[in-house]
Amino acid sequence: MVGHSTESGFAAKLSQMTDDALERGLRRLDTIQALYELTCEDGLLWNVAGTGLSHSPPLQAAVLAALGKLEDLCAAVDAELAENEVGYLELLEEGLIERERGGRNNWGDHKVSVANTYIARHKDMKLLADLAHRNDRASIAAQLHRWEAQRVEKLGLKPYWQPTPFPLELS
Repeated sequence: MVGHSTESGFAAKLSQMTDDALERGLRRLDTIQALYELTCEDGLLWNVAGTGLSHSPPLQAAVLAALGKLEDLCAAVDAELAENEVGYLELLEEGLIERERGGRNNWGDHKVSVANTYIARHKDMKLLADLAHRNDRASIAAQLHRWEAQRVEKLGLKPYWQPTPFPLELS
């Protein structure tokens, strides 16, 4: 324990508050629906603003797709692209210009890296939205399974992983 207090029962109160915070923040999530419910509003994780699902549009798109909430998926993708797509394309252009000019700092490289990361995420989101507009649930599920397998491989979890159907596939 860091610090101290003369308050009666301080250690027990701190211990209980810590246990409560851990229970809320680290509870087991057995389903994608549970993840969705936990993150559908801001401030749910550790009472930190900006931890809601809407603050990670690529994750939001994947979760909505996996749940079969295709109209919500399309709306979320459309909103993200309307708000940020042009900005990331402009950032890429700025970065390429700065990179070409050279100089002592690497801001150009940084801008290009950030822009390319988000442009790739937007491409993935557009793919899901295009499939959702066609109501092609089988292709959405196949794409989600491909991404899941790639992530599992990258994290070295393949020996422990068992693919399971997404709610989208069960409905």
